[in-house]
Amino acid sequence: DITILNLCAGRTVVAAWGTHGAYLDRGKKVETVLRASCDLRTLRLTKDGHPAHPLYLPSACEITPWLAPDAPDVV
Repeated sequence: DITILNLCAGRTVVAAWGTHGAYLDRGKKVETVLRASCDLRTLRLTKDGHPAHPLYLPSACEITPWLAPDAPDVV
């Protein structure tokens, strides 16, 4: 985690690990580190809330902010 923090601090990071982040709940742990240190973005979220892997997405997907689940909706 310290390596992730050191490499990503202050940068824009596009998360795209897919559902494999559910293994040992690693995705949530990495998400926590990234949210605390960088501008976190994703192409799309899976139905379970994981950042989708680009291999399974259409090429027209755009990078968007990955808002925290408890973030208020902006209208």
